[in-house]
Amino acid sequence: MTNNLDTQLILYRAHLQLEQGQHESVFEILQNCVSQDDKQQQEVTYLSGWAYVLGKQWGEAERMLSPMLDAQTQEFGRTIQLERERIAFFLLVLGLVANYLALYEDASLHFSTCLKVLHVRRIHLPKVRMQARYALGMANLLKGQPQAALQCFTETLKLCQHYQETEMPARVYHGLCEGYQAISAYEQAYEAGQASLLLYQQHSDHQQCASLHQALGQICFHLEKYREAREHYTQALQVAQEMQDLLLLTTNHALLAELCLAERRLEEARHYSQLAMVHVEQLSNPAMQSKVYVAMGRVSCEEAMHMESEAQRSLLETTVTYFKQALEGLKRIQAHQEMANLYSLLAQTLEMLGREEEALLCWRSGFKVLQE
Repeated sequence: MTNNLDTQLILYRAHLQLEQGQHESVFEILQNCVSQDDKQQQEVTYLSGWAYVLGKQWGEAERMLSPMLDAQTQEFGRTIQLERERIAFFLLVLGLVANYLALYEDASLHFSTCLKVLHVRRIHLPKVRMQARYALGMANLLKGQPQAALQCFTETLKLCQHYQETEMPARVYHGLCEGYQAISAYEQAYEAGQASLLLYQQHSDHQQCASLHQALGQICFHLEKYREAREHYTQALQVAQEMQDLLLLTTNHALLAELCLAERRLEEARHYSQLAMVHVEQLSNPAMQSKVYVAMGRVSCEEAMHMESEAQRSLLETTVTYFKQALEGLKRIQAHQEMANLYSLLAQTLEMLGREEEALLCWRSGFKVLQE
């Protein structure tokens, strides 16, 4: 049995072969890949599915990839019979699975290829076209490329209007909300968020309503409208508790911790940070997991400022650990701007600990990542 490092090397090798279009050798490579890690097992399945798509073995591709798709996408796939349409559909599917596995560079490649195939071959699949454009925007957003994401979301909205699509606009406005927030265009972000919230309410989508309340709360937080931010977070928390949604619960606790810090309510901030800590390692979304670790780090750093001697040092060491864990998640999705900001926070913390050489390396890393 291979260990995790050996497995990862096998996955890299298979991935390289697929990027070069050499799918025939992939199955031989992957047959040596045995892992107890769920994430690696899913990646093996994804790469096998990719190889089947390149080989136009649609039945095998469906068998591999469909367990990682929602029921609606699976049902739509059964309606597609023409060979040229299947190519476009399965490129979309590969992108959706890659997004699910937080392989955002892969996802961008699949969605872009899908859109190119639809255009060049004049394939009329409006749902695939809208979904691929929207999902490409999400991949760009999660990679830390908000401007590219905003362009995709704007184009998707036009497609929705052209094809009279009624369900997708809620998600598109949600994406616009997140994208505008990422470039600090908070007024536009709030307007898009309100539009999305209204549509989600009309569809009785309580989970997405809660997610929107989180986003609107963050916007209010950045605008220093703390009372409004707390109202949005409270509504999101109520739904998250009712649904026992770990992602919503954990991120909401982290956001409330940061809000309490801004309001100088350290005890309450510590309480919410401890609640966020309970499930943070169970989160599969690296972007959200990183946000939680950053919030936890900010709280422990603020706590350290109220301590002396060894107690202060211990809390600062804890802060460094949280920030490094956050960095690992951001590296996975190549969120360069967020990484640069976090390197700055980490460098400042290291300076407080007197670890000047490590701090200098962080400052340099933060500068370097912005040049990539």
